[in-house]
Amino acid sequence: STIGIFAPASYLIFDKNVNQDNFSPVITSSEIKNNDRILWANGEIVFSNLHLRSIINDNSVLLTFQRGGKIFHAKINLLKAGDLKISANFEDDLDDWKYLQNIKTNIHDLNIIPYAFNDQAVIENPLIFIDETGYKFPNSRNMYNIPLKKGDKIIAVGGIKIKKASQLVKELQNPKVLIIVQNDPNLLKTISYRQADKNFDEYLDLGSINKIAAAIGTINEIKTANSLSLLNPIIPITNEEMTKVNSVFERGYVEAKRQIEKIKDLEKKEEAFKEFNRMSKEKILGLNLINKQVKYNPNPIKMFWDVVSEVFKTLAALVSGYLSPKYLAGPVSIVHIVKHSWGIGYLEAFYVIGFVSLNLGIINLLPIPVFDGGHILFSLIEMITRKRIKVKTMEKLIIPFVILLIGFFIFMTYNDIIRIIRQIF
Repeated sequence: STIGIFAPASYLIFDKNVNQDNFSPVITSSEIKNNDRILWANGEIVFSNLHLRSIINDNSVLLTFQRGGKIFHAKINLLKAGDLKISANFEDDLDDWKYLQNIKTNIHDLNIIPYAFNDQAVIENPLIFIDETGYKFPNSRNMYNIPLKKGDKIIAVGGIKIKKASQLVKELQNPKVLIIVQNDPNLLKTISYRQADKNFDEYLDLGSINKIAAAIGTINEIKTANSLSLLNPIIPITNEEMTKVNSVFERGYVEAKRQIEKIKDLEKKEEAFKEFNRMSKEKILGLNLINKQVKYNPNPIKMFWDVVSEVFKTLAALVSGYLSPKYLAGPVSIVHIVKHSWGIGYLEAFYVIGFVSLNLGIINLLPIPVFDGGHILFSLIEMITRKRIKVKTMEKLIIPFVILLIGFFIFMTYNDIIRIIRQIF
């Protein structure tokens, strides 16, 4: 099933050469090595850059705790203390722990877990929201999404060992990300697209992942297993913070802001600034990660059938109303696409020309009077009835479709021009 899957899985490989001009504190603090593949983060197998970004920004923390003499791990959502119903005693304790750790944040803005705990970081009871309708957490099947119980003793936060509640509160303010990487020279080899899925599964060493993950935050912590390694706990930085340590990143940041300021439409400008401010606060690792190279060179027959199926899918979408005709590429867009393909290389250009020709050829075979497919249909009718279709009858059938075809081309050309104008302004 592909329900909920928006993109194919990819390898996230750190390439030192790509990151030479893109300094990030994460490179030195985490001790990530060249060609390390990010495989696991905060309890989840990482399948894409988008997935990694989601994990980093999901405002949760991986806790290590003791229950009945056994070690467990739980991924717990962080909340603001002011959003939870807290007893006066627990609020006083939070204030004391905040003072001990020299935390300047207002007590109501503290990041905490939705549980009350004592000075030894032992869970006492769950906390409830002041307004329970204001919060919705996404459904998750993550194996670490388990609730804490009374008597559970927290011994580590994001891989950092703690003994006291004040240390727990301190670590919750800047939750760290735990990452397991894989370093295997075979990962860098170019493979055929036919082997891509099998290759991805083969290098997903779940046994070693579970071995390392099970020991996180314990006295017997395991840093390596086979080709896998646990990086030092990472504190992600925001895009805005990245501009202060990376001049290349800063130039791109300033340029993006300058482009938004050029927008003349006030409503669009306001929306753009909202998105810009949201992205500024988004947490990142600041690493340029490359994907594994996959050699995709299918045989001509497969490519032919792929194009044919795409044409009929598009036609079905147009007829059903799922796809609007204004999104179709007209003559102007086709010329623009061919021109762009020449900039990539002659092979790409030949492919695009062949693709367009095949599309036109298939459409020409449709049983519509103005196309060759229509004439074939007329011939079949004449063969079956053994009577020639009158010229006037053919004219009455063909002329309306000619007018419709010309109108459709004018419509597509108009939309092509509008798209170009919008890109300019």
